[in-house]
Amino acid sequence: MVYLVLEMWYSPGMESKAGKKYLEIMKKYPPDSSVGTIVIPFMVNSTPEGTHTFTVTDVKEGKLEQAIKDASRNMLEFGGGIEGLKYKIRTYFTALEGMSLIDLGMPDL
Repeated sequence: MVYLVLEMWYSPGMESKAGKKYLEIMKKYPPDSSVGTIVIPFMVNSTPEGTHTFTVTDVKEGKLEQAIKDASRNMLEFGGGIEGLKYKIRTYFTALEGMSLIDLGMPDL
C-alpha cells in the first residue's frame, strides 16, 4: 500500500477562512474513489506558529501520479488568500512494503 499524506500549515487567524476554502474545494473536487480511499479526512492541531492539518489517503495501485496531481491542484487553488500557507505532499509505504523494497521481509513480532 502507498499512502499519500498532505500536510498544511497556516498563520493564526486564518482558521475560518481556511475551513471555508476547504469545504469549497471539496465540493468542486470531491475525492475520486478510483484514485484512493481517504483514511483520515482531516486532522488539525494548533501550534505556536498557527495551525497544522493533515489528510491521509490510501492510494490505489497505479494511481500515485494521479493522486499527487489532484493534491497539487487542490493546494494551488487552496493557497489563494490563506496567509502563511505552506504544504507538503508526502508518500509513505507500509513497513512490509518498505522492507520488501530492500529485499527483506518483516520479522515476526
